[in-house]
Amino acid sequence: MKKILTLLAMAVLAISATAQDQEKVLFDPEGTYGNGATLTSENTTLVLGNNHPTKNYDKKLQTGKAYCYDLFGQTVLIENTETEEMEEKTRIVIVTGQNNPMDGAEFDDSGKSTGSSYNPETKNLPQSGTYYTITPKKAGHITAYIVLNADKKFYVTKSDGTALAVSDLTLKADGEEASEVTLSDNYTTSVKVNGTVEFDVEANETYYVFCNGSKLSLGGYVFTPKGGGSEPSGIFGDLNNDGYVNISDVSFLINIILGKGN
Repeated sequence: MKKILTLLAMAVLAISATAQDQEKVLFDPEGTYGNGATLTSENTTLVLGNNHPTKNYDKKLQTGKAYCYDLFGQTVLIENTETEEMEEKTRIVIVTGQNNPMDGAEFDDSGKSTGSSYNPETKNLPQSGTYYTITPKKAGHITAYIVLNADKKFYVTKSDGTALAVSDLTLKADGEEASEVTLSDNYTTSVKVNGTVEFDVEANETYYVFCNGSKLSLGGYVFTPKGGGSEPSGIFGDLNNDGYVNISDVSFLINIILGKGN
């Protein structure tokens, strides 16, 4: 029992170290974001796509629940309409573009994006409209906050236009706890998603994040380097051998303890 408790304590310590290794990229509640706006963390770069010839991305304070507030929530000042006083609230800062993503680099006379929507067969990446690119310096895992409308084809692609497989994407709806959302074989969901998308990333690859026929909202992301960082303690804590150190490793150990107790 002493050995098991020691393992559990070390796993928790490793997971705490991993939490410190996680890098968050969030939008500033007071910020303004136009074409090519760039946000960085130690090991990642986020670039906003070529959205509109004259307008910035719209910014909004999104309400959420425990799951997404824990990951993306920020303390902001909001006026109480009854007292007219400013109060601190937790919100998720999201941005949304003006145009649907298309493969034309130019805009028409009315400021609309031009060309065609992305097709996995032709790999025609968007060059105008609402899309986002994330480039990590290290291999790891991205958890991004998105607002995705139902029945819109949602893609994460590599820089050569290759779409990540449906099986490589995990969508979760916000709530007191996360609940997984099914992404169909044609890359659509039957419900609107206010929540997250997760996917693994390779070092120095650029990933495009967008949806066809709509304007995907983004609320930032969390990047976890593979293995939980470069420290040996992070590798040690990977009890379930999935290449990451997180709460699932504690669950894994608890299940072992319970299993031996039966």
